[in-house]
Amino acid sequence: MSKRNWTESQRWAISARNGSLLVSAAAGSGKTAVLVQRVIERLTDPERPCDADRLLIVTFTNAAAAEMKERISAAIGELLQADPANAQLQRQQILLNRAHISTIHSFCNELVRENFYKLDISPDFRISDSAEMTLLRQEAMDEVMEELYAKEDGSFQGLSDAFSFGRDDRRLMETVETLYDFIRSHPFPERWLDEKEAMYRADLPAGETQWGKIILDYAQSAVDYMAALTQNSLSVMEDDEKISAAYREAFLEDLSSLEELRDRIVSKDWNRIAAGVRAFGFAKLKALRGYRDDPLKLRIAGSRDTVKSVFKKLASLFQEDEEKCRQDIRRLVPVVSELFGAVKRFSQRLDEKKQQKRLADFGDLEHWALRLLVRQTEEGWRRTEDARLLAESFDEVMVDEYQDTNEAQDMIFRAISREEKNLFMVGDVKQSIYRFRQAMPEIFLRRKASYPDYDPEKNEYPAKVNLDRNFRSRHGVTDGVNFVFRQLMSVEMGEMEYTREEELTPGASYPEREEADTELHILTLPKGADMDTLEAEYIGSLIASMVRNGELVQDGGKQRPAAYRDFCVLIRNANAHGGVYAAKLREMGIPAWSDTAGNPRLVGYGGHVFRHAGGIRGPVLSAGA
Repeated sequence: MSKRNWTESQRWAISARNGSLLVSAAAGSGKTAVLVQRVIERLTDPERPCDADRLLIVTFTNAAAAEMKERISAAIGELLQADPANAQLQRQQILLNRAHISTIHSFCNELVRENFYKLDISPDFRISDSAEMTLLRQEAMDEVMEELYAKEDGSFQGLSDAFSFGRDDRRLMETVETLYDFIRSHPFPERWLDEKEAMYRADLPAGETQWGKIILDYAQSAVDYMAALTQNSLSVMEDDEKISAAYREAFLEDLSSLEELRDRIVSKDWNRIAAGVRAFGFAKLKALRGYRDDPLKLRIAGSRDTVKSVFKKLASLFQEDEEKCRQDIRRLVPVVSELFGAVKRFSQRLDEKKQQKRLADFGDLEHWALRLLVRQTEEGWRRTEDARLLAESFDEVMVDEYQDTNEAQDMIFRAISREEKNLFMVGDVKQSIYRFRQAMPEIFLRRKASYPDYDPEKNEYPAKVNLDRNFRSRHGVTDGVNFVFRQLMSVEMGEMEYTREEELTPGASYPEREEADTELHILTLPKGADMDTLEAEYIGSLIASMVRNGELVQDGGKQRPAAYRDFCVLIRNANAHGGVYAAKLREMGIPAWSDTAGNPRLVGYGGHVFRHAGGIRGPVLSAGA
């Protein structure tokens, strides 16, 4: 097998044993190679070798699972070429066919089918397609709505009035379905609903309620932002004596008022905050003649307008005192109760219909697996005997793309591990893009915050390893990415700070070049023009120009003129926009292909498919779609 020089962090991720490990792997950090090498070294460990069928490797897609198995097989094959008589390697190559390398849903599907009799479900159920499930959901929803409207006590009317417009109850039905989809990402959906309903019934101070905490957090951030803008204006106005003489006193007064309001917010005394918001007023500016179109004056005025706009939104949240807020919550209790009841009824009706037709969806697979593996108790959840037996069959549970896990899936992983002492979780929370599929990156963040850094000397677990070196991109590219996300990513916006630990560090060397590695092109959209077509045409002109001018690219350690196959165009939604781009490029004489199969892990370009951007030798062009 070819020798590879692993970085220190990569070697830790490969070699660490004896406990659970969380690997935060940045884009281009060699994550898949590290995963494969860890598996190989576990299979060939001279002291404690592990059989391939005693590893559970969970991937995000079926394609990723197939690729993982192929890579492991190829690695074993290389080792066998060097040592054909090695019985351990021969055994692992055979056992690899029985290895558990799959998506979470494939794993759950197999588990459920083996234990269907314990769940009282039909053994010949099938996974429905989306069109079939959409029709079934609509049938269930229509029946539930009809039953609820027919309730004689009229209790449903309050919910209907809150969500419906006249005779149109589509918004209500969408709300029920959205909430249903959300709670299924939790291991015990109905318990989650009951706990949330109890929050509305609890007679807590406004600042201690769930919604109150959110408002106070927002208020703190809003005041900090307004104070920062005001302080910045005070700094820049020093460049002009007349502006400073006219505005400085008022801005200092504003800043003092904001600091006093901040003190009230820190106290979390709702009535005190509300009184402070009501009493707040911006200082009057002195007249400033001859500066109507002055750029600095307009900049300062624009900043103050932003501050006033933020304050207006903040003030709208504190219009009522604490007792009035409590009264509002009490009025919401019956509405919330009816809404949660409607969700439960819809869930039950849909389950009945699926059972009649012997259908299931991926959420069913997860929850059936949970019924086999865990039990609810007053103290929390407990593993079943089935879970304990299953856990004994796995020496390690390896989870790829862990940032896209939800609470239900995470409980499955915990249940089939050995008291959470043999988990290996890999992911990058910065790449979590599946909240619309109920992914919960906060699970990754919780573990990352609570796990100490791995120390090979101490050998203490659980621990975390950070793979931050990017081997795909030039220094200028990683610098550009880091610059953008330092400004954008915070706990409030993105649920995490873009700290030094999160930054991309260039790990590969490239020949120096005079041109910038990162460019920003801003297009003006003419009236009536289509943005996709305009961007595709512009990108096509850039590609054609680089090919025509012989732009040099790296290929196998050598440089050669760029060809069309060397270019990749990344867009936000290939299904929605890829066809337009591909058609326009072909129209311009540029051979192009777009992957519209809905696989977010594949990048298509020039008739070829690469599983990661490392396979692309030429420029990567990003469109705004």
